[in-house]
Amino acid sequence: MTDLQLYILVAIPLVGILANTGLFIHLSGTMNLRFAALESKLDAGFDRMDARFERMDARFDTLMGR
Repeated sequence: MTDLQLYILVAIPLVGILANTGLFIHLSGTMNLRFAALESKLDAGFDRMDARFERMDARFDTLMGR
């Protein structure tokens, strides 16, 4: 086995491992962004519902004379 063959034998798996690591990091970042966007949408929806409930409570308090 020549030196070139040894270098190729070692380099090909390392390039594959580095490529897979890069893709995994990119996928992880993309998933984190999407989950953060989804979480912010859900939080906004819950905030709107909380505001509606507060308005309803205020109306009931007004009707009950409190």
